[in-house]
Amino acid sequence: MAGQNWSAGDVVSATDFNALADQVVMVFATETLRDAGFGGAGEPTLAEGMCVWINDLNQLQVYNGSAWKVLADTDQLLPNRNLIINGDMRVSQRAQTYTTATGGGNRYYPADRFWTADYTWSAGTDITISRDDAVYPTGFSQSYKVTSGGTGLTYASGGHTAINYFVEAQDLEPYYAETAMTLSFWCRSTDTGIFNVLFTNGWYGSGRADRGLTKEFTISVADTWEQKTIEFDLAAGTAAGTWKTGTDEGLLIAWMLGGNADRTGDDYLDTWATWSALDLNTDSNIQLMTGANSNFYLSGVQLEVGSRATPFDHRDIASELARCQRYFYEPANTENGAAGDGASLSASLGYNYSTTQGICWAEMPVPMRATPSIVSAVAELEWATVDAGARSPGSLAIFGDLSNNKTIALNLGSMTSLTSQMGGWLRYEDGSVADASLQFSAEL
Repeated sequence: MAGQNWSAGDVVSATDFNALADQVVMVFATETLRDAGFGGAGEPTLAEGMCVWINDLNQLQVYNGSAWKVLADTDQLLPNRNLIINGDMRVSQRAQTYTTATGGGNRYYPADRFWTADYTWSAGTDITISRDDAVYPTGFSQSYKVTSGGTGLTYASGGHTAINYFVEAQDLEPYYAETAMTLSFWCRSTDTGIFNVLFTNGWYGSGRADRGLTKEFTISVADTWEQKTIEFDLAAGTAAGTWKTGTDEGLLIAWMLGGNADRTGDDYLDTWATWSALDLNTDSNIQLMTGANSNFYLSGVQLEVGSRATPFDHRDIASELARCQRYFYEPANTENGAAGDGASLSASLGYNYSTTQGICWAEMPVPMRATPSIVSAVAELEWATVDAGARSPGSLAIFGDLSNNKTIALNLGSMTSLTSQMGGWLRYEDGSVADASLQFSAEL
């Protein structure tokens, strides 16, 4: 019925009271109790427009005449609940495909923030790491893909293959005392069986990690997307190590895909332990990605507080790119015209402070995690001045005492015949614009 105004002395009938009750929001602990709360003796009759609140789901629901529909999910109403940056793999500032056959200690980032290292397998085998825009779960548009080559993978002692992600420590500090954290993700693999996710408080190959645990997940059907949920407790086992703070490495999450037999064992599964005593996996489950042409895909990664996985927190691409640029940035290396048309894109401006050296400044789009380092600067970069054309710098480095996490001073050295105090600019050489690269990294 419509809203009713009551006056002193009015008689409220059972019909009036029941109609009023139908208009309030009823509260149920679970959807099962909701379904059992209508139609029985003394219970209201289910009708279109009725609203209920479900405690365990934190949801407001309305009945549309045939089914219950979610009006609001408080977890979804809370933005930025996902502690993972670029969990949907949409941002990719670097090359999107890498193939390597040797272990050189390099990290590859086909999608920002997620990486695989090439020192984890033996020389003579090959692996491809890529961002895939053709295979992804419903509701997404990209995935992270690891593929073993036609010869399969042979691991050296202690070697392994993993997809890795670092959560910065200051993003975790408020939650170190929480009872539960939940990691959810979508995965797909040609290999079925039990896989493992490794959690540590630092990079486990650097000596900076002193605690860790492993959690299992099972891929049941080959080449089929499956969503997995893993709950763990950050506060458990604190005696096994210490959590880092500030802008340091906080939590390393590693999806372990394959490795040498000495990486197996059944100790410390589900329990925080000191790193020196921790086996990376249990029951030889790290042996999965060893065959030829094996594929593993990952997407929709979410880490959140609590013991329940909520729907993926889809953030807009602009804010997600800015989050990624806190750790990595590459100034544009393309121009409006075609390569070879006589135009070059300037990377930054400066001046000659001697006859052999120049200085210029690069402004980062967002403050980075720390003063970055230069990852790569190839020969296609050149230093141009107003008096004497362009020269190829023999060296390029960051002036540490003149730089911070927002403005970077670059020192260009080993040049000849410069005019001191003459203006100049660092630019990408026009003939090879696509090959030029100037990258700044503050990755964990």
